[in-house]
Amino acid sequence: MQTFNKGEWSESYCILRVISEKKLNLCNADLSLNGEVVNVLGGKISDGIDYVIDGNNIRFSTTNGDKEFSLKFIESLAENSFKAIKSATKRTFPIPEIENFFLEIGNKSIKAKSSNKIDVLFSVFDDTTSSQEKLGFSIKSFVAGSPTLINASKATNFTYNINLQNVENKYKELKAKRLVNELCNNEIDIVFDKMDGSVYKKNLMRIDLKMPEIISEVLKIYFSSRIKSIRDIILKLQDINPLKLDDVSLYEYKIADFLFYSAVGMFPNTEWEGIQDVDGGCLIVKDTGQIGTFYIFRKKFLKFFKEYLVNKCFLDTASTTRHGFARLYEENSIIKLKLNLQIRIEK
Repeated sequence: MQTFNKGEWSESYCILRVISEKKLNLCNADLSLNGEVVNVLGGKISDGIDYVIDGNNIRFSTTNGDKEFSLKFIESLAENSFKAIKSATKRTFPIPEIENFFLEIGNKSIKAKSSNKIDVLFSVFDDTTSSQEKLGFSIKSFVAGSPTLINASKATNFTYNINLQNVENKYKELKAKRLVNELCNNEIDIVFDKMDGSVYKKNLMRIDLKMPEIISEVLKIYFSSRIKSIRDIILKLQDINPLKLDDVSLYEYKIADFLFYSAVGMFPNTEWEGIQDVDGGCLIVKDTGQIGTFYIFRKKFLKFFKEYLVNKCFLDTASTTRHGFARLYEENSIIKLKLNLQIRIEK
């Protein structure tokens, strides 16, 4: 039996729930459902299995021929999977009923590939625009807590030059935030030097040539204070204006773009061409099991999604030993410090 965590199983639950309801419930920037819907006609799941919704039934096209099920059956699968996810006590666990169903339709990979932002493809019909499209969607689940938008890795380390002659003993045992806070309290300059990930640097510069510098300032604010929400960090950036912008509102505009592209296409370790993988939007699985959709194919919901990310994203501290940061060290007679970027979405 395959085992997955709550967030990973939530992807399967989300797909089954949407199929059983035959629609996407669209939401505002605060995740409240606004009554608008987009109809789901069919789609494709992770192993390339196509399906079509026909009335109260769904038909999957498999290598062993078509397999048809009632939407009532799919609804019961969704309900049972959500109950299993909510009641699970271990970090990873099996759900045999769901695995057996996916195996029956020829889908061996229950979890979508982590190398792509798209978790599911839906064929949809939008009554508002009278258009039919096949679009890719990502899924974020709050059933297990706050999901990551940007996962920590050594590629998300930013290196700074520290204005010290040597690594003083009083700094050696301090943990990440305490260390940076102490340096700032002692008026020790922390000057951005470089990004460790050359691919990530290039990706960020596709958004804006100054984006590496903007994110380096975001990290300094987070690690030197108790501020962690993107909204509060933007307010701090606008206050201190480290890039000396004529219009400080640009900080919010650029960071919103950064969060958006991190959600729909950009990875730190993969060269990015500035293209959205996710062209349909993001499905949010709430802790209650309700699913709201930011349907970014429409401009209004694209705006809502960016607003949501700015209001709900926050920085988090990853493992300093695993990712090799938050320790003063000397290189070419210069004292240096690495800080790491990890961003989550608030539950």
